[in-house]
Amino acid sequence: MRRMAVWFCLSIKRWLLHPGFTVMLLVMPILLWGISRLEPEETERIRIGVASEDPGLGREVAEDLVRMGTEGSMFEFVLYHTEEELKQAVRTRQAECAYLFPEGFEEKMNEGRYRRSILVYTAPSTILEPLAGEVVISVLAARYDGMMFADYIGNQGKEGELLKEEALSWYQVYQENGSTFGFEFRTSLEEPVLEKKSVFPVRGLIGIFVFLSAFFAACSVKEDERNGLFLAVPYGERTVCRIGALAAPVCLAALSGLAGLWAAGEVQNAIMEMAALTVCGAGAVFYAGLACMAVPKPEWIAMCIPVLALGLFLICPIFIDIGKWLDVIGTIRWFLPPAWYLQFF
Repeated sequence: MRRMAVWFCLSIKRWLLHPGFTVMLLVMPILLWGISRLEPEETERIRIGVASEDPGLGREVAEDLVRMGTEGSMFEFVLYHTEEELKQAVRTRQAECAYLFPEGFEEKMNEGRYRRSILVYTAPSTILEPLAGEVVISVLAARYDGMMFADYIGNQGKEGELLKEEALSWYQVYQENGSTFGFEFRTSLEEPVLEKKSVFPVRGLIGIFVFLSAFFAACSVKEDERNGLFLAVPYGERTVCRIGALAAPVCLAALSGLAGLWAAGEVQNAIMEMAALTVCGAGAVFYAGLACMAVPKPEWIAMCIPVLALGLFLICPIFIDIGKWLDVIGTIRWFLPPAWYLQFF
């Protein structure tokens, strides 16, 4: 282990003397800071379209969303009359995204057919739709939970039928005045009404940078092997020295990414950040080690790096989440350290 630590420290020094890699380490925090400044300010109102073809529950939820948008919310929900108007608003970017409660929405909810009961229209570059979706679901729950409570009371025999309307009125009173009254309704449904996920681009860029730095190191290790640098090391310790050489630029890339998160104001928990970067870095070293064993020439690894980078940008949900349309992408992500890193947050 002592020899591995020495090799790791010497590799750190070697990579810091590499002009191109040093520039990348310095540019990364600046780049991440710049991307964070492109995010919309909290004071801006974000327009979200909403329409309902359902005259019952769907219409009530849509009107609740519009009223909520006038009460200091970061979202401004705008009511449209038809589905085509809704699509046009998203197409022309008059709305960040849009929600449609289709005809028969209330019947679907009553029958327990929650999946895809709300239609969502969004541009591929939209990153705020998941947050708006949480607002829509919360308003729906506030409205529909009372109905479920009233139905529950109504199913408790003849007395329940008589108390159904009164129970609903009391439910609304207690929910609005901040009392401690609550009613929990559980179902065995596995999938929620909306199930989407989005991430801030900063973390995705860090994960890819850490991962690719291991393959830069793999090129260097293969070149050192060709030049006979490891021949001076005892045979039993060559593997740990290779691991130290692979880990050196990964460690530097992780520190650069951590500095970028701090500059962007995205550090939520320092211990969690370091743990996530450690897992991502360890996975990157593992894959780079496999590449060293499987690929005989460093030039071949170098030729694969641009393809690997492009593939990571497409597969990992950084700017666009194509996993929403291709289920196989979700399976591939299980094997990619940058995707592991994103799962922490």
